Amino acid sequence: MKIAFSERAYNDLDNIITNAIVIGSSFIKEVNINFLVCSYDTIFFRLNIYKVLGEMQFENILKDPVYIISTKKEVKNKLTVDLRHHNLVVDGDFLVTFEHVKDLGYGKLCFRAGFINKSYLRETSQGTWETIPVSISISTVVDSER
Repeated sequence: MKIAFSERAYNDLDNIITNAIVIGSSFIKEVNINFLVCSYDTIFFRLNIYKVLGEMQFENILKDPVYIISTKKEVKNKLTVDLRHHNLVVDGDFLVTFEHVKDLGYGKLCFRAGFINKSYLRETSQGTWETIPVSISISTVVDSER
């Protein structure tokens, strides 16, 4: 299994990586991803949000695709994606994923990560989910009062 936060060989087209986020019923305002290194001039991802249905079973709750196109200058160490206009309400555990949908060519894209939790990964958008013993740095801003 390739891990999508290292050298170019691991940033293959269609790789998906995420963490599980545990929360009650909430309105998702924004998603943040923290990068350690980005050598690409521009990055291009599709963001997906999956409701956790059961053990390794997830359902995408986005009605329309959310594409992220950002320059290296905009990204710096953190990328923030505003999701307010998508009116996403989640009830329970969910995954926020970043999917490679454009070949960026040779370069480095490394996410900040830790060993406190695990992340989920699959090599294609229809592939099998697997876990890896590293937690990539994805966070959300939610409104649980909505």
